[in-house]
Amino acid sequence: MNRNRPVETHWMPGATRLFNLVIALLNSDGPRSVEWVLANVDGYQHDNDDSARRQLSRDRRDLAALGVHIGGTDELSLDPAQTFLPDIEFTDAEAAVIAAASHWAQSSGMHHAAQSAYAKLAAAGMQHRISTGEVAIPAIPDHTDLDGDSFDAIFRALDNGLVLSFNYYPSLVDTPQERRLEPWAFGAQDGLTYVTGFDPDRAAQRTFRLARIDSVVALPEFSQYPRPEGTPQQLIAQGLARSRQMVTATVEFPDDGAWELRRLTDDNGQIGPVERTWFVRTAAAYAPHVIVTSPPDLVADVVAVLKEAVK
Repeated sequence: MNRNRPVETHWMPGATRLFNLVIALLNSDGPRSVEWVLANVDGYQHDNDDSARRQLSRDRRDLAALGVHIGGTDELSLDPAQTFLPDIEFTDAEAAVIAAASHWAQSSGMHHAAQSAYAKLAAAGMQHRISTGEVAIPAIPDHTDLDGDSFDAIFRALDNGLVLSFNYYPSLVDTPQERRLEPWAFGAQDGLTYVTGFDPDRAAQRTFRLARIDSVVALPEFSQYPRPEGTPQQLIAQGLARSRQMVTATVEFPDDGAWELRRLTDDNGQIGPVERTWFVRTAAAYAPHVIVTSPPDLVADVVAVLKEAVK
C-alpha cells in the first residue's frame, strides 16, 4: 500500500522566482526591460547588480530547457502562443475512442502503460462504457497509483462480470481488510476515483476509493447480483450516499493557505457534500490553515488523525 500513501512534497529552490518571472512577462502589455525585471520581480533583488543579471541569465536558460523561451536581450518578452500548448478538447466520440484504445491495448510492452493512462483519463473526467460509448466529465483528478495488474483486474472483472478481491485500508493507520466486490462501475466523483458494486459478504452495495485499496485480483467467480440501471457517476454517487460517506462541514480559514478546501467553501463557510474520508484527511493535512468547526463528529475525526500523526 506504500505507493498509495501520502508523501512529503518539496518545493524546488528557485521555483518561486521562475514562476514570478514568467507571470510578470505574461501579464505585461509589452516587452519589459532587464532593469524593470531586476527591480520588480521578486527574487532578483541582489546587492550586486552583476549577480542579479547572472541569476536572470541562468533562469532564462533553465526556463528554455523546459520549453519556455524568453526573447530579447535588453527588452524581454514572452509569447504565450509559442510557450503553451493549445487547449485540447475532445468530442464524446473522440474521447470514447481514446479510452477504448488505451483499455484494449494488448501489446505486452504497452499493456500496463495503457491501463495506467486509461485510469488517469478516467480520473480526469473520461469514463468509457463499452456498451454505450458514454463519457462523463467530473472534477479534479484524485491521486491513485495502483499497479498495472490491479487496474487490469478491475477492467477484466467489469468486462466479464467477475468478482474482485482486494485489500481495503479504512485509513492510513488501520490494518487492511480483505474484501470482495462484484463491480458495477469505475470512475471519478468530485475529483476522487472509485470502484462501486455489490459486496456479496455484506449483501449490499459498497463503494471504495482507489487510493484506499491495493492487491486487486479478478477471481474465477462470476457475479451473481445484477448491475442496476444508471451511469457510472450515478452508481458511484448512489453508493457514497448509501454508505453515508458524504458529509457537509463548516470550516474557518485563519490565514492564507488550504486552497484545495478554500475553493470548495461557499459564502457561509460550508463545504459539501464531499466524501468523508477524503475531507478528514485533507483537513488534517492542511492544519492549522483550516479549522473544522462542525459537525462535532467530523471535528473529532480530524483531531484523531492529527493526534495519530504526532505519535
